[in-house]
Amino acid sequence: MPAPRGRQLAKPTSTAPAQAVSTPVAVAPTTLALMSAAQTAAVDPYALPPRPSLQEIWVAVASSLVGVAQAAFRAVSIAVHVGPTVSTLNQTVPFNGFNLVPSSTELVTSFYGQWTFWPGGPTLVQGQQKYDVVDPATNENVGSFDALVSTGSPFNVGSKYVELLVTSNDGTNVGTDSGQVPPVGSLISSFDLIGGFGWSYSAMPSSSGDVVAFKILTPFGDIPIPFSFDAAKGIADHTVDNRPVILGNGYSIAPADPTGETYVGTSGFLPYYTTVQAHEVFNYRDPSGNTVGSFEGVLTPTADIMGVKTEAILVTKVTDGTAGTAAGDVPPVGSVFNVMYEADGSTYAVYSSLPSQFGDKVSTILVKGGTVSNIGTFPLNLLDASALPPVKRLPAPNGYSFLPTSNLVPSGVNGLPPREIQLQGYQQFGIYDAAGVQQGSFDADVATQLDMYGNYSQAILVTKVTSGTAGTDAGDVPPVGSVFNYTYFGNTGFGTYYADLPSASGDKVSFKILTPVIDIPTWSTYDASAGFGGVSFFDPFATV
Repeated sequence: MPAPRGRQLAKPTSTAPAQAVSTPVAVAPTTLALMSAAQTAAVDPYALPPRPSLQEIWVAVASSLVGVAQAAFRAVSIAVHVGPTVSTLNQTVPFNGFNLVPSSTELVTSFYGQWTFWPGGPTLVQGQQKYDVVDPATNENVGSFDALVSTGSPFNVGSKYVELLVTSNDGTNVGTDSGQVPPVGSLISSFDLIGGFGWSYSAMPSSSGDVVAFKILTPFGDIPIPFSFDAAKGIADHTVDNRPVILGNGYSIAPADPTGETYVGTSGFLPYYTTVQAHEVFNYRDPSGNTVGSFEGVLTPTADIMGVKTEAILVTKVTDGTAGTAAGDVPPVGSVFNVMYEADGSTYAVYSSLPSQFGDKVSTILVKGGTVSNIGTFPLNLLDASALPPVKRLPAPNGYSFLPTSNLVPSGVNGLPPREIQLQGYQQFGIYDAAGVQQGSFDADVATQLDMYGNYSQAILVTKVTSGTAGTDAGDVPPVGSVFNYTYFGNTGFGTYYADLPSASGDKVSFKILTPVIDIPTWSTYDASAGFGGVSFFDPFATV
């Protein structure tokens, strides 16, 4: 008999990067249970005397330095890479004795650049795709499902990572056994580190308890290892993001509809941690729990094997109430929040950055034992997540330059402010010659990161040429699938520049180390555009 029909998220479409969510059978309600009387007392975090919190400082500094080291290692790997690059797109994933085989063209919706800290997914390309469950012995297709998919080389340029979040199926042959279609909310991943060595991880919702599996992969056979971290917990039943964000001043942010989020991406590195990216409408609540306004936002909840949970939110539109930075005002567009819960859930830090023409209001507080304290001291007071560096011309091939011709349309937020902020979105660019004359234009996916040390990076993926001649010659507009990565180390004049332009005669790759005096080219042949000829791209500007 076929398994009962599974919970579903709407199938991917070519007109939006979103996954609509249907109401599940049972949903855990949004709760304010963690809000004690002391926690909901109206205090002004900006007026509290700042005092250092050594644990939070240590976590931020240590983890950021690890992020810098990992990003630098990837940059060096790209700079010295020689030889072909294997595409990480359209991977077939061995799973439960069967193969998960891509059966549709992937719709790419976003990506991350090379210089990206965890919990963002360095190098990950995110999209939507259909998969068939195929018996490798008979080549029989026993079912299919839709998924949010992320692929890339996050550890080194030779590694291959793939992660699937099952968003819908037809309800036939759904289950957690071998040869069955994984249920909605399942997370499935595989990581090939080098030479066939790596690991696989999966977590699948089940009425009798989620089924978690972890294996060490080797060329000589797979080694199953017991593993308890359930990365899929809360996805199918919508509880992954329905915990209120308590701001310490008596106000809180909570989903307007506990089942109303729209999942748009997954970018974790399983089994270490998981992230789910979404769009949602939030209510802004006063100390009595009354809604005083609402806003639309992009958000990313994370969870890791240590029990730590975080949630980052970027306000994209105020839908009700008065926008501002005063008590009771709805956070204005561009506001960034990040809450970091320790394992017990009763101790957490909250970062907020609210843009204002009179000076952005930035704070970091700690709530512990019902007491709110201001921990926004050095270096936790360095990052203003709502104030990215001003727009400037970006170097392009052949002595040309890029300049944005539209505002960024946000599609995602990630990172761990006050450590760093990561933004994803869509933007239009013009390409200009040395005299400042525009030669063409293109639409692009964009990913940016600003960290607490002032390091800034921007990655651009060309999704559509809108004017001019696409090509790799001087004056040409970079063709679809071109990738650019820029990194600037504060205002020092040092940084890196990477460009990859697809071409039928061979991709044009350039990697330069930027200095205040000269730019130093390397011999890199790393092809970040590998595989983009076999995908399609979501482009919001093409629908207006």
